[in-house]
Amino acid sequence: ASIETIQKLVDKLEDHDDVTNLYTNADFPE
Repeated sequence: ASIETIQKLVDKLEDHDDVTNLYTNADFPE
């Protein structure tokens, strides 16, 4: 996922504690 995509996801989930879990559980290739 590109940084822009991650930023969009974070923006959508801004009001949710799940943002932390998103980064923890997501399988983003380097």
